[in-house]
Amino acid sequence: MNTRAHCFEFRIGVEGEAAAAAALHRTRHDMIRLKAAMSDLEAHHKAGDYSFEMDFAFHLAVAQAAHNPYFPRSLETLRPVIRQGMLLAISPSGLAPEQKGAAIREQHRDIYRGIVRGDDTGARLAMRRHLLRCHQSTMHWDGAEVETGLEEQGY
Repeated sequence: MNTRAHCFEFRIGVEGEAAAAAALHRTRHDMIRLKAAMSDLEAHHKAGDYSFEMDFAFHLAVAQAAHNPYFPRSLETLRPVIRQGMLLAISPSGLAPEQKGAAIREQHRDIYRGIVRGDDTGARLAMRRHLLRCHQSTMHWDGAEVETGLEEQGY
């Protein structure tokens, strides 16, 4: 396993729990920040701009809404490796960029909707699915498939 794969494995667990905690602990201010991050991400994606900064801002807003300082701190610490993974996840592959962007937008919407509803289980699963799909979409860059085992568990 390489650094990026280790990072995805870590993020699937940590960010899944951050999304669940955000669904339970979010405040009105958090919801304003999350809505703005989601709107910015959507606008950039629709314009064909798959900006790391916009994507990371959404993930960071989720982590901050959990109200546990270790969630955003861990993302900030991993920022360079996360950036590499996100850039590879949106890189050309079997899907057209528009299809890939639409899939990523829908995954972010699922996370957002879970948090808005206060659905910790839904938010957790949506984040885990999103990160698992991103991980899977970068595996071909490593020259070998990596078995995560998470799909069998419903993630």
